[in-house]
Amino acid sequence: MVDAIKSKANQAFSIISNLRHSNPPQAWIHPLKECAFSYKVILTVSIPEAIEALTKGDPKFAEDAMVGTSGDAQECEDNFKSKSPPLSKLNIDVHDLSDVNRAIIRNLL
Repeated sequence: MVDAIKSKANQAFSIISNLRHSNPPQAWIHPLKECAFSYKVILTVSIPEAIEALTKGDPKFAEDAMVGTSGDAQECEDNFKSKSPPLSKLNIDVHDLSDVNRAIIRNLL
């Protein structure tokens, strides 16, 4: 499950990067910057933390990482006043996968 989240987060980060470098609409500049930060945190902090915690048999830290991942994806979605067509599906996927993974990890506690 963590690998599925990582894959979706990488896709989102790639789209964000491409959009930021392609003269996006003015209304998207700040939200894209915020989303880039959110997904960087997901990919460099939350996912590695979850993997390490699960590997070491410490599900509480893995659960915390999934809470952070879910929140960061939701925050990215919320940064756009209206739906962000190229990102909405991935934001929702990362959010939902994180919530499901959190529920699975919770059973390990």
